[in-house]
Amino acid sequence: MAVSESDEDRKEDLEALKETVESKNVYLGFVESVGGPSTSPGDYRARKINADDTWSGPLADDKADAVREGVQGLAEVFTGLADDIQAAIDGLS
Repeated sequence: MAVSESDEDRKEDLEALKETVESKNVYLGFVESVGGPSTSPGDYRARKINADDTWSGPLADDKADAVREGVQGLAEVFTGLADDIQAAIDGLS
């Protein structure tokens, strides 16, 4: 099946969008980058909540867990967005 000009335009637009999404995912720490944290994004941020130099205790544990789950959920959505964009690109090929 021949690819139409409009499909080529869509493909270019989707590739640019995917590049932007991937760049933001690296910036936000949702994907590993060279020199970035080696833990999950949720764990990395949750550690900052329940720490001796900030706040500690049972309530801090609860809030850290909530942040861990929330951030991890966001990371999965945004990294999944890049995968979905790639699937759309592949569908145009």
